[in-house]
Amino acid sequence: MTKIPEAKGFSIWLMFVKEDELKLQKLIDHLCNEFNSPSFKPHLTLLSKIKNRDNLIDRFSQLVENLEPFDLNITGIKYSNEFYKSLYLEIEKNEILKNLFLKAVSLYDGVLNLLDFNPHISLLYTDENDEKKKSIIQKVQELNLTKVKVNRISLIKTEGTPEDWSELISLHL
Repeated sequence: MTKIPEAKGFSIWLMFVKEDELKLQKLIDHLCNEFNSPSFKPHLTLLSKIKNRDNLIDRFSQLVENLEPFDLNITGIKYSNEFYKSLYLEIEKNEILKNLFLKAVSLYDGVLNLLDFNPHISLLYTDENDEKKKSIIQKVQELNLTKVKVNRISLIKTEGTPEDWSELISLHL
């Protein structure tokens, strides 16, 4: 069984149109079953570890002003030793994404810059070794995932483990 580290704070997630969400959820659930790891909703974390609770919802509403649904290009499948980024789809850092990240950082008094932002969509949370992760990359590549469409943004309370996480608000673009 995978040892699950606990997360802290709040996160801003980009969420996908139903068709893309279902396709990714099916893949995530399959991998979670195979690796006996926690399941989670498909998302791209725009900003995490937000600790300041003041006007959390008001600031979140400002984030989506004048924003339309947009596409994200998938540029590869990678793995790392970070639990919450074990196996993931690498996402192109396009202008919309960069601007949205910078706006989120400024709204939530963050100190991150664009160099700290590595957009990705996690497919698996695990502490398994790299060889096991490498073995499933080929299978995922065969799905030929090239892009996803973002149509909403959610504010998530990411306290504890994935089954404890909860959505506070979700706004459609």
